[in-house]
Amino acid sequence: MIRNQVVIEKNQASVFERVVEAGHREHWMDEIQSINMEGPVRAGTKFIQNQIEGKRKTTYQGVIEKIEAPHYFSYKLISNAFDMRIGYELQGQGASTNVIQFYDVRYKSFFAKMMGTLFSGLMKRLARKQLDNLKEYCERG
Repeated sequence: MIRNQVVIEKNQASVFERVVEAGHREHWMDEIQSINMEGPVRAGTKFIQNQIEGKRKTTYQGVIEKIEAPHYFSYKLISNAFDMRIGYELQGQGASTNVIQFYDVRYKSFFAKMMGTLFSGLMKRLARKQLDNLKEYCERG
């Protein structure tokens, strides 16, 4: 499991909105091209996430797993090779917010697990960059 943490100088409700709303995630997650929601933002809502990974376009099926405003949001991305659970826990601290980000990957084959192990360092750096991007995006606007 990958786990990162950052303090954002914005209130919890504002940060939560930028984590939960697909239109906001498209701005601070560099690789995402679009997120097409199939309904309102709530547990069980499915979506399609299109992104660029290197030079390759990838489409993931997704589902919102849990949402507890304004302190918790998680979703799952599903592919042929793996299922990835991504979550954010927010803790308000007055005018700032402590954000804990986690990624948990379940590989579906031995080959996928090998590739995941080989690229785990890159995955950790990308996750950290996303959290840094979220901080910058929230504090800018």
